[in-house]
Amino acid sequence: MTLPEQKVKSLHTTVTEHLSTLCEIYGLEPADVLNELNEAVSEHVILKPSEEVDTFLKNNKIYFSIRDTAKVDNGMGVGAGSNDGLRIVNLEKAPDLYEQIIKSFEKGVAEASAHNQYTKAKRWTRKIVTGKISRATKQGFFVNTPIGQGFCSKAYHVAKEQVNGLYKKDKEMDFEVRSVSYRSGKVQILLARRSNVLARRVADDIFFPAHAIKDVQRVPGKYTKIVLDKKPTADLIQKARYRFGGERIIIKTVAV
Repeated sequence: MTLPEQKVKSLHTTVTEHLSTLCEIYGLEPADVLNELNEAVSEHVILKPSEEVDTFLKNNKIYFSIRDTAKVDNGMGVGAGSNDGLRIVNLEKAPDLYEQIIKSFEKGVAEASAHNQYTKAKRWTRKIVTGKISRATKQGFFVNTPIGQGFCSKAYHVAKEQVNGLYKKDKEMDFEVRSVSYRSGKVQILLARRSNVLARRVADDIFFPAHAIKDVQRVPGKYTKIVLDKKPTADLIQKARYRFGGERIIIKTVAV
C-alpha cells in the first residue's frame, strides 16, 4: 500500500491517521505496525552504539524517540521517565529522511503481512477451502479464498468439469489446499479440484449421517468408488452421480 500523496506535517500524523487501515489491509495488529515503523526509523536514522529507537502509541497518536541507554542507566538512579539521553528527530525539517522511512515502512509491513498470511495458510494444507474463481490464464485460474489468493493449475483440473463450463469467473467452488509456500516475500497457494480429500467431502455431504463412509477413491472423469457400511438407496446413488459430474459411481459395502 502506498500512503496518500499529500502534504503532511509529520510521520506521526500520517501513520496515526492510517493505522487502522494499515492493520485491516495487511492483517496485522497495531503492535506489529508500530514495530515495522520502529525498524524503518532505525534503518535510516544514524544512531550511536548506545542509542535505541522506541515507538509507542498513546492517546491515539504515534510517538518515537531516540534514547541513549548509557545515559538513562548510568547507575545514578536515572529512571525510564527521565529525559536524560533523549533526543527527538524533527521530520518536518527532513523531507528526504521522511520519504526514506515511509518506503522502508511500507516494505516492512508488506513483508510482515505476507509472512503472517503464510503462517495462517500453512495450517490449511490438505484441507478444504471454499473460493471464488477470479481470473483465468492458459495455465489455470486464480481463486480468491479466505486464506488468500490461490492458483489451480490445469494439472489439478477435472476435465469433465472444464468441458461442462464449471470453471467460470465468479464461480464459487470447494478446493483442496495442495501446498503453501513462501518465496521472494510472496505467499503461493496451490489449489486442486482433482482430490480424494475433496471427493471425501462430497461423499460426506451425500451419505452422512445415514451411512458410515469407510473410503473414497476417485479417478476424475472416469469413476468414483465409495466404500460404505451398507447399501445406499438409488436416490443417493443418483445424487452422487450428479455431484461427481456424471461419473460412474461404484459402491462397495463392508461390515461395521
